[in-house]
Amino acid sequence: MRARIALLSLASLTASADALACGGFFCDNQARPIDQAGERIVFALDQANHKVEMHAQITYTGTAQEFAWILPVPQPPDLFLSTDELFTVLGRNTAPIFQLQRVFEDGCDTPNSGGGGGVDDSSDTGTTGGGVIVFSESTLGPYETVVLQGDSVQRVLDWLNEHDYNIPANVGDAMAPYVAADSWFVALRLSKDKTTGDLAPIGLTYDGDQPVIPLVLTSIAAAPDMPLVPYVFSSGRAVPDNYLHVVIDDLAIDWFNNGANYPAVVTAAADAAGGQAFATDFAGSPTVMDGQLYFDGRFDLPALRQLTLRSAFLQAILDQGFTLDTRLLGLLDSFIPGARDAITAGQDTGGSGFIDPGIDMCGIDPCPALVPGPIVDALDEQIVTPLRRAEELMTSYDWVTRLTSSMSAAEMTVDPRFTINPDMPEVAQTRTAVLTMPCEGGDLLGRLKVPDGRELDVPSQAWFDAHGMTQDEWFAPFLGYPASRIEQTSADAPPVTLVDRGGDIDGWIRSRNALLGASSGTGGKTGTCGCATGGLTGAFAPGLLIVAGMTLRRRRREHA
Repeated sequence: MRARIALLSLASLTASADALACGGFFCDNQARPIDQAGERIVFALDQANHKVEMHAQITYTGTAQEFAWILPVPQPPDLFLSTDELFTVLGRNTAPIFQLQRVFEDGCDTPNSGGGGGVDDSSDTGTTGGGVIVFSESTLGPYETVVLQGDSVQRVLDWLNEHDYNIPANVGDAMAPYVAADSWFVALRLSKDKTTGDLAPIGLTYDGDQPVIPLVLTSIAAAPDMPLVPYVFSSGRAVPDNYLHVVIDDLAIDWFNNGANYPAVVTAAADAAGGQAFATDFAGSPTVMDGQLYFDGRFDLPALRQLTLRSAFLQAILDQGFTLDTRLLGLLDSFIPGARDAITAGQDTGGSGFIDPGIDMCGIDPCPALVPGPIVDALDEQIVTPLRRAEELMTSYDWVTRLTSSMSAAEMTVDPRFTINPDMPEVAQTRTAVLTMPCEGGDLLGRLKVPDGRELDVPSQAWFDAHGMTQDEWFAPFLGYPASRIEQTSADAPPVTLVDRGGDIDGWIRSRNALLGASSGTGGKTGTCGCATGGLTGAFAPGLLIVAGMTLRRRRREHA
């Protein structure tokens, strides 16, 4: 049977947030966090105790028998179950929100418009044999796990496959650098009675001073231009240590469509930096997320232990607000056959549920009483405890940083490391641009002021129609400079600027503003959309860009 491997292949996340109030402004009312499918991983760095905590979300397509997951770490870790809700809450509260506010010039009569714009049976075996050291083997939720180290790739692969971990042979080349560095490997397989619906995020802690993403190994399962979104909880703002940092050009953002092009802009900015770079989506206090994962009284497990009628037990699950995902439904179904169907049938259109008290989920007459203890124990271990642990991240650290990039397999040649710079400023989740509109119509739709302070005149639709141009073409030059600044960050110094495109961006602003002014008769040199000058009109120019002794190579693309 050919094995399929899941390597930090993380689930897509669609988050929503309530539109923010805009006071007297007129806001586009569909402002939502910009999130994207790809690889998400959560780190927590305890610098005082030299500990790294890591949460990885796993998605997989294939049969349970073919499932395999492997992760290299620098030291033997302690393993625990995590929760998908951690990634949901982080995405909702840190993914960038791009909001356009519209305001009329002073003196206009403005209409009243609303704004909106635990481990079981674990053992530290310490066994050796054939060049392999097995640190521990355990059952953890739906998984069988092993932590091991080997003196060669082949010996590690042989041990894993002899013990039914089904790691494909083509992983070997990507594993080689980690074996050479004496890394340990965490391997997972699903227990024989589990299905892919039982997959759960995995967590681990290990001794260390830097979060590191094992991209070299991840590369064997990477899609082209795969989004990469690491979160870092820490005592200060997290920054790339061995990758570059890019500051996005605000005028490359499509403010009129709530920044829907942000993922593409990040990809282009990483291109401009040579392919190995991150932008910062958010950096600040995680306290805004307090209580969103777990709070005292969210679940009443003692009450569940008193329920011996199956329908009453399932009704209490609904009433207590457990998240009805595939993991929970699979867990309940394993103890109460038919639970999944009963809950699904009990869901009404409003999203609440009612379990038919007369439903037969036993198949035996008379139906014996339910023994709730083992079910509640499993709920506590696999659902409640992971939520409680994830909530502790929100209250134990002063900062959380969300970074983002986009990479293809050929670019995953170096594992990115992150460090903490306590002097770097916060980065807000919500970025707001203001469009100041004239009292009367005409050629000018308004003057757009973006968060970095730059201002650009935007023509009206009538002007575009008269000049055979579109709004996308008006903004196209700024996509040539998706990163207004490329810099090297570190733990103990301000960022070192390697590329600053601010002058070029300012030149395009002057060119565009003059073009509109000339054609509308308000001054400036006469011109049309075909004669504007002052910068690139497309993507970053081909070739090599040599800056401060560094070669910023264009990214190599992989096309499926």
